[in-house]
Amino acid sequence: MYYHASPTGGITKLEPRISNHNVPLIYFSEKRENVLVYLSNSVEKFCRETGFPYEGPWQKWGPYGFDPDGRLRLEEYYPNALEETYRGVSGWIYSAEAITPADFDLGIPGAAVTAEPVGVCGAEFVPDALEAILEAERQGLITILRYEEMPERMHAWLQKITPKEYDEAADHPEYRYFLRAKFPEMLKDRYPVTDVVAALIWDGDRFMIAQRPAYKARPLLWEYVGGKVERGETKKEALIRECREELGITVSVGDVFTEVLHVYPDITIRLTLFHAAIKEGTPVLLEHKDLRWILPSEIPDYPFCPADEEINQKIRKTFSRS
Repeated sequence: MYYHASPTGGITKLEPRISNHNVPLIYFSEKRENVLVYLSNSVEKFCRETGFPYEGPWQKWGPYGFDPDGRLRLEEYYPNALEETYRGVSGWIYSAEAITPADFDLGIPGAAVTAEPVGVCGAEFVPDALEAILEAERQGLITILRYEEMPERMHAWLQKITPKEYDEAADHPEYRYFLRAKFPEMLKDRYPVTDVVAALIWDGDRFMIAQRPAYKARPLLWEYVGGKVERGETKKEALIRECREELGITVSVGDVFTEVLHVYPDITIRLTLFHAAIKEGTPVLLEHKDLRWILPSEIPDYPFCPADEEINQKIRKTFSRS
């Protein structure tokens, strides 16, 4: 029996499609558990969820290898990859009794391809791809190498291969976007990064957040007051200017609390969050829609800009009451 995974239901005949090999083919495996990884494509899923505009053929992302005993080994190349890619994703596994093999060697154990349409003899609905993968692991049918278990030699391999993958993906902007987002430190010299500064301003045990206006990118999401560093400015000078322009206040800028690198569809930013305090003035909404003073425990009540998620985790960990 041959197995093929697809997000589409109701298929009675599988048709060849162009994939990474640039040849119209249908991919099969002789093992059902080995096609579970194809129920979701992390590149396509990430791009769609983050609003990256793209209408071409999607680059496939197949992070797996095989153990010495021939079992498929699913590998996490970045933190939380399995959860992000497969949780809540449904799909179908189609089976076929026979295919006409194509003269195309994939070099993958148990895999087969055909360039001709194939009628299916069975269809299995998979309601949650992650649960199906974890069940296959529990049954000993596949193994999973989680990111935190990855040996140093594999990290070194990623450091070497990821820039090369990026350079060779000139015709796939969606893949480059995905790689920048998941491996920002490895690729930071491959694309422009905009420096952005923001202020962590406290009033007792509460800190200031502001809601972005509806007419700007990431509308109505919450953020820390700040903005882009202009040419010729230091980061601290930029933050003082931004607070004056956005809130009509003068601030004193202290030490850096944290810094993050984040990839948006329209811009890649290096966001530096400074401790700051109001020296003069009362905040006025000159640009933002709203302003709040919140406790660290209240962070989940507000939808923040994606670049702030890592910052928020650190704030909750550092300042939440025990």
